[in-house]
Amino acid sequence: MNQGLSRFSSAALALILLLGAAGCSRKKASALVAGTSSSAVGMTGEEILAAKKIKDMTFEEGVKVLAYYKALGKDQGVVSVLERLITLAPDHETMEPLLRELADLTFKLEDFEQAGSLYQQYALLYPGSKDSDYIESRAIESTSKQMLDGQRDQSKVKLLIEQAQNFIERFGEKSTYTKTVRVLLNEGKRSLFESELNRVAFYLQKYLYTERIASIQSARNRLQGAVEKQLADLALSITKEKRLLLDKAVEQVKDENFAKEPAEIQLEVIQRAVDLLLLALEESKPQGSDVRVAKAFKELF
Repeated sequence: MNQGLSRFSSAALALILLLGAAGCSRKKASALVAGTSSSAVGMTGEEILAAKKIKDMTFEEGVKVLAYYKALGKDQGVVSVLERLITLAPDHETMEPLLRELADLTFKLEDFEQAGSLYQQYALLYPGSKDSDYIESRAIESTSKQMLDGQRDQSKVKLLIEQAQNFIERFGEKSTYTKTVRVLLNEGKRSLFESELNRVAFYLQKYLYTERIASIQSARNRLQGAVEKQLADLALSITKEKRLLLDKAVEQVKDENFAKEPAEIQLEVIQRAVDLLLLALEESKPQGSDVRVAKAFKELF
């Protein structure tokens, strides 16, 4: 990850805004962007770059070097100059397009963690932007790109769900990005549910090795918690006949007398419930998606 990007916390950006707003007018900001400083007059971006390091450039010098890097298609150079320009931006308005461009470019370069952070900072600093739905949807997409290892770390999955739910609550169907956000929300929910089923598999496997009834109880508790959160969504993807079988198995697991049944019966019922949930999970996924938890249960049973 580019270390320079980490400097742009929301607190730092807010401080830049306060200092800039106090020091420069909108007219002065426009003049800076136009590159009117005497130190840059008559010099090309290439000449400025040859004479100075980016960290030592003035705002107007950076603007020329930015154009130079863009003409060459050097994205990493553009990132470095944008970082410098943001720290030097004299006011709120001047910094806005720079921050957005940096977020978009960072996303393009697949640094999704930093891109997500930049989009969130933009949303906080410019809540009235006409493109706020685009900015927030990009922040959500950035989070979704970090879910590859979600089986070990569900923090990004939970963040995705929270972000997507907030987006839908705020924008509803008014935004053209809502459909995409709903897809990502469902992806997050399935990932979280899949993780919970893997935990159930772990406890059932543990029982097979240890024959400790506590493992069965843990599997039951995990299954109940997962079902309460996700069953309604999954049920929409399976047939009525399968749904009835699923409801019956789940009701058995939830029955207060279930714990009194022999361990073998508990194991069988929990396995049946999970098998049906796996089927619902698989059928609810887009075509071509992989259900990793299914493999775990095939190995067990």
